[in-house]
Amino acid sequence: ISIANTFKKRFPDAEILFVGAEDRMEMDKVPAAGYKIVGLPVSGFDRAHLMNNVKVMVRLAKSLRLARKTIREFKPDIAVGVGGYASGPTLWMAASQGVPALIQEQNSYAGVTNKLLAKKASKICVAYEGMEKFFPADKIVITGNPVRQDLEEALSKKEEALAFFGLSPEKKTILVVGGSLGARTINRSIQGDLDKFFASDVQVIWQTGRYYYSDASKHLKAYRGMPVWCSDFITRMDYAYSAADLVISRAGASSISELCLLGKPVVLVPSPNVAEDHQTKNALALVHKDAAVMIADKDAEKDLVPTALKIVHDDERLCTLSRNIETLAQRHSADRIVDEIVTDYVNCNADYVFGGGAKLFENREDGRDLFKELREKGFRTPRSWDELAGIKSGKVFAVPYPVDTPLPAERGDLLARASLKGIDLLNQNKNGFFMMIEGSQLDDYGHFNDLDLLMQETHDFDRTIGAIYEWAAKD
Repeated sequence: ISIANTFKKRFPDAEILFVGAEDRMEMDKVPAAGYKIVGLPVSGFDRAHLMNNVKVMVRLAKSLRLARKTIREFKPDIAVGVGGYASGPTLWMAASQGVPALIQEQNSYAGVTNKLLAKKASKICVAYEGMEKFFPADKIVITGNPVRQDLEEALSKKEEALAFFGLSPEKKTILVVGGSLGARTINRSIQGDLDKFFASDVQVIWQTGRYYYSDASKHLKAYRGMPVWCSDFITRMDYAYSAADLVISRAGASSISELCLLGKPVVLVPSPNVAEDHQTKNALALVHKDAAVMIADKDAEKDLVPTALKIVHDDERLCTLSRNIETLAQRHSADRIVDEIVTDYVNCNADYVFGGGAKLFENREDGRDLFKELREKGFRTPRSWDELAGIKSGKVFAVPYPVDTPLPAERGDLLARASLKGIDLLNQNKNGFFMMIEGSQLDDYGHFNDLDLLMQETHDFDRTIGAIYEWAAKD
């Protein structure tokens, strides 16, 4: 949803369709966010009861057929998968029909669906380093996981946040979260050691989740007047994070991304009930950088609360954890993912191509701004000769090449083919625009109705950018 919102902000007229699994939370969350969604009867494999997978395979076959029908009817320019059950059949059918596919892997250990889709995807956005062991290195882009931007805004409002929960600014505060449904082990650990919190003069913001709130609220009746705020759901997570000196949490990808962004010290209790134990691997990625503390689920009822209380009273340890986890933050992730979509996919059938010289331009702030604007206007901006050679359509081919950088001999034929391709496109599109620049920058511009070839040599970068902006604005 965050990716869709960011894309919609840039391209208000874009049509966006979600595809989800029929019995999963997205069927409620997506319409609530204002988007259409198609449900597939797909479900995950049952590793414990193999015979149940006969039904899973039948559902998968139905889902593939429905995904193919959805792709044919919606005719997308790009398919983006984030690793849910529905990503598999949807992106598989999209790629089989020639639709470019981008996948986002949120965890430090790639899921089965994304590993299967990697060969079909043109770009793979990840949140952790070292993902080359799962995906082709040349497809990987580190973007991080999108998080709500409002979370950062409340960090400077700690007193206001504490007042919201009715808590004191004079005491240490621990935030306990276990997801919207709740985490049984974490809740049992907190419930069994409430006396230790109060004996340590620590206050608690406790989100139990839907399944465990009734039991927790009954238990709390014996602790009336104690500084604990308890609910099944927290409406103001920005305030909850702001109020917290320490967080106790599961190790889901989204939660970790939020904690990194906010620089919050955390004790992670990975859920054992997830595919391929990926939450433990997420947690270890932080633990190995001294950016978090991990307690195994099986040890939580014994060790969780004592460990958390020891840390929350150790200001030096809190500062170290905060400093280290913040270095792992990937900011503006949704924007960066949308950049990849715009650059490499939405414009696969674009009318305009601005190729070559990308590194030269992107090394300057004004050059980066130019490239961003050109992408939004429908240009592709390949960053390598191989990308340039792979472009299959377009009315415009601009090939700036810096004169002070020698052209590799083995690339001469590629440059020639690019030139011929541009001329061929001009023959097909009389209103096309083709530039072959031999020199660092472009000094002039123009539209060509016949086979003119512009050759210029100048090093005036500002005039170059001005010329390209002016030309792009004309169309």
